[in-house]
Amino acid sequence: MQTKKTNEAKVVYAVLLAVIAALSVLVIVTGIMSRRSKDDDDTSASSDITSALDVFAGSEKEDETSRSDSASWETDAATSNTEAADLTEPSETDDISVSSEPTLPEFIAPVDGVVSKEHSDTVLVYSLTMNDYRTHTGVDIASTDGAEVVAAADGVVLSVWSDPMWGYCISISHEGDAVTVYRNLTESSIKGIASGDIVYKGEVIGAVGESAIYELADEPHLHFEMTIGGVSVNPCDYIEFADTDTAED
Repeated sequence: MQTKKTNEAKVVYAVLLAVIAALSVLVIVTGIMSRRSKDDDDTSASSDITSALDVFAGSEKEDETSRSDSASWETDAATSNTEAADLTEPSETDDISVSSEPTLPEFIAPVDGVVSKEHSDTVLVYSLTMNDYRTHTGVDIASTDGAEVVAAADGVVLSVWSDPMWGYCISISHEGDAVTVYRNLTESSIKGIASGDIVYKGEVIGAVGESAIYELADEPHLHFEMTIGGVSVNPCDYIEFADTDTAED
């Protein structure tokens, strides 16, 4: 009986040893498999990191290439703009001629006679009629009463009027923003002239009279004025009169 129990105990121990051995093998196998799995994960992670670095490096290269291309484009654009500026902007050595003088017609004397009183818009001159000194923004052309007055150049009549002190007057617009004014005319001589009429150089527009009270004491004459761009000018600078000597009263 004792021998039977001893054998049974041996069997139990043998089974336990076998179970323990199997468990040990299982643990060892599990450890090996876990280690291999970890190694594979590390390899995969390393591969992923390497791939990410490659992608990042490629992106950096593309950015550098893009920046290089952009810089090259900006340089080309600047060069193009400089070349365009060279074509359109004159250099300091270019000879540029800009005419500021208006194109004026050729004027003729509006009446036969000599200049008896010259133009003076800054220096005061003596007025025999008014018995004082004043400016004289025209020239007096001594002539005969009733002498024909002609247009000094082609133009358009601006106005025909009667002035209380200057008598009967006509103004004519000409090329080059020039205007001529004819004063001290006779009333009857201007009746056929109206504003807007086209007149030609040498065409009769009136006659010398004695209608200007300002200069009534002077000999018969035409008071003739010129402006260019609205500024009074000396007619003697633009017209060659028969005699430019001043006849002193």
